Amino acid sequence: MARTFRSSATVLCFLALFFSLATCSKQAPSNQSQSLAQRNEENPTSAQPSGTPAQNVQPQLIVADYVSGDVQASKLSNWDPVETGMSLERSQSVKTGAASECELQFGKIAVVRIQEKTVIELKTVSLGDRSRVALDLGQGAVLCKVRKLATGESFRVRTETAVGGVRGTEFRMSVSGDKSTVVAVKEGAVAILPVSADVNAAEQAADQGVSAVDDMLDKIQASAPVITSGQQISYTPQAAAKSSATLEGMGDVVKKIIEESRNNQQVSTQTLQKVDQLVQKAAPTLPTAAGAPIAISPQGAQSMKPLDTMEIRENSQAPAISPPSPQSQVTPPVPVKRPLQPIESRITASKRALVGQVLSSGQTLVAVDASGVLVATTREGKVVWTVRTANAPNENTPPVVAGTNVYFSGAKEFVIVRLATGAIVSRTPLDSTSAHLFGQRVLVASSFGLFPAAASIRVFDPATGRTARDITIPGGSLMTPAVADGKILTVNQTGALLIVDPATGSIDTQIPTGATQPVALSVSLKGQSAFFADRKGLVVAVDLSNKQLLWSTQLPGTGSGGVFQDLAITDAGVYAFSRNTLFAFSITDGKPLFDPIPEVTTPPLISGGKLYIGSATRKLLVLDPATGKTISTLDIGGKLVTRPSVDGNRIIAGTDSGQIIIIDPSALQ
Repeated sequence: MARTFRSSATVLCFLALFFSLATCSKQAPSNQSQSLAQRNEENPTSAQPSGTPAQNVQPQLIVADYVSGDVQASKLSNWDPVETGMSLERSQSVKTGAASECELQFGKIAVVRIQEKTVIELKTVSLGDRSRVALDLGQGAVLCKVRKLATGESFRVRTETAVGGVRGTEFRMSVSGDKSTVVAVKEGAVAILPVSADVNAAEQAADQGVSAVDDMLDKIQASAPVITSGQQISYTPQAAAKSSATLEGMGDVVKKIIEESRNNQQVSTQTLQKVDQLVQKAAPTLPTAAGAPIAISPQGAQSMKPLDTMEIRENSQAPAISPPSPQSQVTPPVPVKRPLQPIESRITASKRALVGQVLSSGQTLVAVDASGVLVATTREGKVVWTVRTANAPNENTPPVVAGTNVYFSGAKEFVIVRLATGAIVSRTPLDSTSAHLFGQRVLVASSFGLFPAAASIRVFDPATGRTARDITIPGGSLMTPAVADGKILTVNQTGALLIVDPATGSIDTQIPTGATQPVALSVSLKGQSAFFADRKGLVVAVDLSNKQLLWSTQLPGTGSGGVFQDLAITDAGVYAFSRNTLFAFSITDGKPLFDPIPEVTTPPLISGGKLYIGSATRKLLVLDPATGKTISTLDIGGKLVTRPSVDGNRIIAGTDSGQIIIIDPSALQ
């Protein structure tokens, strides 16, 4: 009976059949005096069965065509950096550090993205007319895109508990802390088996073809557990043990079938009965051992977004070669460099627009949406916790992250939650004298917190939220306080910049500025200079050392439009966001640096000598802060609405659809 591959389920059955088959191989036809295994040992180059055309042997072409961060490869005990364009070999291991990743091209059969904090081994790689790839995933996660495979080809990923085999699909496979294997399939299907299956031996035996084996495959293919598009499953060590126990003895039966098939003998009735018994035993267990697959969560779907841009490169396979003569040399393949991908991740944090600023702390990202819901996610897109507050709607106020807590205030309450768990530390109701309606926020210093109220600044304990004392602000203030050199800085409603001693509550200095009712924003500092703006669009610079006004300038054409977001400062410029427009002024005299830039959707970020803003064109704009000229743009596919912020060597920002975008600025062209 000719062996055929009917479906992904058949492939799984094919693997399951040889669960414990480690050494079996079929003898050559009767006109041969040696078994195939013996011939392989004596002359490995003659392993192809008689009468079968020799396959087109290819070099082991594995190319690292995208590398970001700390990526290393090892063949034995030495680890060396992996660079873009580098070729790797079978049996090498690859590991990635934190916030690091790379993509490997396997000829033109597959592309694999190795995500951060991952270790894999290139266990089996044979790229040619009948390609086979086997990867061992020790820890972390991989994203795989595999083309449709032909008969005899295979691609699989193995962990400590499971083996995933595919026939052409897009999927993510990861190892969790309890050694469970989590498989999520975007397209196609993945067959899951316990790791005790010896797939290499199975493939070698199947190449020879035995009709009784095919009959067995026909019988068990209907019960094969296959994860299909839009599904995920967690395959635990307990599930693997259950499946292995169910299939115990199958390898011995297969060996018996092959032995009885030698020299064209018939398989005995007794052996066939054992086959039926094993199939009847395994059929009800295999599909239920790991439980039923579930639908991929939105966060899981988000973690597979990079698959959309991963590409199997048709030109990454080297041409067929003949054994070189002593005078000839094999020209190494030209590495294919993959364009860098600026958007590393899109994380769905909410169904509503995010507000203010997305913040990071360690491996956690924190945001708040327009309905006042706090949310924390991992960088991989998993929502760690959400906390609904009474601060709805929330139009302006961002969260504050300090130490082990997240602080959030608004129209109705001041909430403190644990960063790690989202557990509520305290909830303090707010009244008309303390409500933050315009985007004011608390400030947390090393040993105290500052809560701005209408007529005072409340000093509170950051650990509990309890108010220790009130500092009266003459003239009242609606600003967010700042701290410099151990002193509190704020501006009152009459425009005087106040320097306050937090220990005594005394006003050390008052500097008149001519400003009118600054609201929400905090004083920005650069050296001994302080900068802020008011509700009528007056931008002010103050010399703190001489305690006098440096300059003030009115935003052009603003009328009653004010500035309610912190100013951004460079050595050369002061940048204000008002009425969806970016304004820039010289830091020395307040004169315009360049013409106002309209259709801006976020306050600016200054990082690495560049200016970042969101645009109404649904793009991130990167500008020269001295001239305002565009350096590069990035199509976000959504409107950025929070101020971009720095996250290590990345930039993060939130959108009007509730997504957190993680951007690699080094990849921007």
